[in-house]
Amino acid sequence: MKVLGIDFGTKNVGVATSDVEGKVAFPKTIVKRDDDLMSSIKKIAETEDAHQIVLGIPKNVEEEWQKEVTNFQDELKKEGFVVELQDESFSSHEAHQSAYGIGLKLNETDAVAAAFILQRYLDKQHGNN
Repeated sequence: MKVLGIDFGTKNVGVATSDVEGKVAFPKTIVKRDDDLMSSIKKIAETEDAHQIVLGIPKNVEEEWQKEVTNFQDELKKEGFVVELQDESFSSHEAHQSAYGIGLKLNETDAVAAAFILQRYLDKQHGNN
């Protein structure tokens, strides 16, 4: 079963998807954080046949931002998704480092960060942490 990974940002939301076996994460796309966000996530999940979402949550930031992420988690759950939280510490930094190495634009790194978040989760599930 495929799993989606989400890097929830202030302006953009990075989305990643796993392979069918749920072992490898791939950057998928970036969507704007606007009124169409939920419908965009639902459309991606439907296309990918994914019913589970791994949502990155920062551990060492202000409570207000963590509350925004958990509110989004609640919205996803109301839409019928199974949602797991995964520490996203350093995922943006890793994505920027990777992007620099392969020539991605900085605005394309949100999907890469989502892939790092999802891969950490998948590795834990398969005992590869």
